[in-house]
Amino acid sequence: NDPDAIFTFPGEAPIACGDLEDNGEQALIDDDFCSTLPALTAIACDCQPVNIPVTETPVFVVPSAAPIQATEEPTQDVEVCSVCGEGKEVNNPDAIFAFPGEAPIKCGELEDKGEQGLLDDEFCSILPAVASIVCDCQPVEGCSICGEGKEVNDPDAIFAFPGQAPITCGELEDNGGQGLIDNDFCSILPGITEIVCDCQAVNIRFFSSDTDSSGKSFVESQPPRKELVQIEEAGEEEETNNPIIGAVIILTVTGLIAFAAFLWVNLF
Repeated sequence: NDPDAIFTFPGEAPIACGDLEDNGEQALIDDDFCSTLPALTAIACDCQPVNIPVTETPVFVVPSAAPIQATEEPTQDVEVCSVCGEGKEVNNPDAIFAFPGEAPIKCGELEDKGEQGLLDDEFCSILPAVASIVCDCQPVEGCSICGEGKEVNDPDAIFAFPGQAPITCGELEDNGGQGLIDNDFCSILPGITEIVCDCQAVNIRFFSSDTDSSGKSFVESQPPRKELVQIEEAGEEEETNNPIIGAVIILTVTGLIAFAAFLWVNLF
């Protein structure tokens, strides 16, 4: 009833209600799109009941093979937004996140929108600080492909698994550490990477922050305990062979003997 009213729909160019109606009558509108139009155009185009005149000759509409094609939007690189910040993820997806000027939304849905690039860059940049507590952001749990307490000893070895692209053991280990491997797949990896990636027990070494002139750790530069014992014994021998100490000992012993002789003469 209002042919000059403008009808707009996401992905389609704006069009006057009268032109849209003509396209429909000429069968230029896709069936699926047409089925949604009555609910959308009822108010915008002021739809009213039609007074159909009675005619002797029925009117047939010849369908056309050219439906309206949806306008393709230019493709753009999707900017992924991490709601919790890099290396973290939402641990309470059902929690409700509310921000001034925005409709309340579940943390899980907010995270999904971020991963799909549907969040504004500026809004995304402040999310980790404001969503951390509400959404219970936690570090992404890593996956140890060799099993707990073990690590890859041959990072250049190629690991191949049915249905997956071949990958070096080093890259696979890095992906696991970053939480990029599915938990179910991760649980079976230790049993099949053991030989291929030459998994070995992790060696933990402790070093002093001080280094000697050669650049080695102070701890590394120290001789074994056996050598230290030998050095200590040699030091004791040097002290014993000192001539000054020997003279003092001789004089002390001589004095004691003379004193004992004096007592013997005078008492007996």
